[in-house]
Amino acid sequence: MRTNVETVSTVVPDAAVVARLVGVSCDFSVRLPGRGRGTVHAVDNVDLAVERGRTLGLVGESGSGKSTLARLLLRLIRPTSGQVMLGDDDITSAKGAHLRTLRRKMQLVFQDPYSSFDPLANIGSSVGEALRVHTDLGRAAREQRTAELLDQVRLPASFARRRPREVSGGQLQRAAIARALATEPELLALDEPLSSLDVATQVQIVDLLGDLQERLGIAYLFISHDLNLVRSLSQTVAVMYLGQLVEEGPVEELFGSAHHPYTQALLSASPSIDPARRQLRIVLEGDIPSPMNPPSGCHFRTRCRHAMAVCADEEPAATQVGQLVVRCHLMTPTRDEAPEPDSPATTRRTSGR
Repeated sequence: MRTNVETVSTVVPDAAVVARLVGVSCDFSVRLPGRGRGTVHAVDNVDLAVERGRTLGLVGESGSGKSTLARLLLRLIRPTSGQVMLGDDDITSAKGAHLRTLRRKMQLVFQDPYSSFDPLANIGSSVGEALRVHTDLGRAAREQRTAELLDQVRLPASFARRRPREVSGGQLQRAAIARALATEPELLALDEPLSSLDVATQVQIVDLLGDLQERLGIAYLFISHDLNLVRSLSQTVAVMYLGQLVEEGPVEELFGSAHHPYTQALLSASPSIDPARRQLRIVLEGDIPSPMNPPSGCHFRTRCRHAMAVCADEEPAATQVGQLVVRCHLMTPTRDEAPEPDSPATTRRTSGR
């Protein structure tokens, strides 16, 4: 038995939390051609806390439910079950004027800035729209505040007169961040905000986000497929697979000693020029299963090289391993069962990673 392993609750003290999901699930009803209707289980019983003034990185394959989770946290969609908390307020059932008031405290930056701006409006008008909706500022005051917001993201005031097609992707994403900051939010969800930008621009935006967080004390939920970006910006990382969180904890511990087989596979695929970080590549066979029919027990078992019989029968509990919280039967303190010899995953030595 592992002496440093124990089953735990993952609750973070309320005073340190700006937003929290408690046992949240989200299902969508979809129409299936010729087969009636089905249910997509996008998020499944997730507990998650974003701490004030810190960054929580959220990673996982496409289709894991990351974007849906972000929209649940911001109450852009309503959960099927569970609670959404903003500070001490339960906002699960909030609606109408009350929900619009709460929107000032939480904002979203989208992946593609060009699709999130009105192509016919100038940037100043789009950035200042939140000020028009949520404040009583007059036109002159809104224009002045818009110039201040653009300055915060290192853009000149003259950009307010330009249209989205007249600026680069990196410049427009800076304007998107300025627009999100207009209401002085406590929480900013960044859904793949750097994926469409070149590497040099990514570095500049990461530096900007770090500077804004230090000056404004804002919390980030940072979603990305790029693990190196997540490592550079986040203090805590959560790994998501098929609607569930499988591992979470401090960024350096997770990157240095991940325990869940899925996290290990993701990290092994991350490029590195450092020979000391090169390792055996863990190749997962097949695609992520359909969220309409997830596997029983552990959702990852159909692709796991350590799958055991118990994995099909029971969902793994949250277990503390050092500073990490892992949901895997391999980490269960009383688990003595050996993994099955046949594995759906293979390892491959990499020479350039």
